[in-house]
Amino acid sequence: MRYIILALSLLLAALIIAAGCAKQPNYLGAPPGLPKSDDASAYIQVTIYYPDKDALAKETHDIPKKPDRIKAALEVLFENKPNNSNINSVVPDGVKILGVKVEKDLAIINFNRNILLFNDDKKGQDLLLSAIISTASDAGRGRIKLVKFQVEGKEKGQIDGRDVQNFWGDVTLKQQPWKI
Repeated sequence: MRYIILALSLLLAALIIAAGCAKQPNYLGAPPGLPKSDDASAYIQVTIYYPDKDALAKETHDIPKKPDRIKAALEVLFENKPNNSNINSVVPDGVKILGVKVEKDLAIINFNRNILLFNDDKKGQDLLLSAIISTASDAGRGRIKLVKFQVEGKEKGQIDGRDVQNFWGDVTLKQQPWKI
């Protein structure tokens, strides 16, 4: 009799354990409708060139896939801080990329007016110019040979009392398109 009670107790314990394992708790499952973060095809890798104190610093970023790879890369340059905290980027605040148009081997980058507020010495201006051109060139995957800038669709005239063609002073739009 003692063995029968022990056997029934073990059978009952095994049934309880099996029943508990059959159903996963709700907290382990993800809510429906969330994007799958492990879907590698939803991301692209871009190389960003940040203007540091004396040189360009290169970083690779994985970003959500967008139809315009060049614009997406430039948005990372202007909207995100470098991952490496040792890079002291001199990218101006509030700059937005309004669009990038590619005509044959020419990329026309259209900025908002905040690009005109960039105020640095000639070296800083040259570094930022190089960072923009290098980032666009790399994102263009070799098909970009020339780069041209616009400010809110303009290459001449004034915006908020600032001469668009004068751009940053030492870097003027008179010098464009720039060869890569």
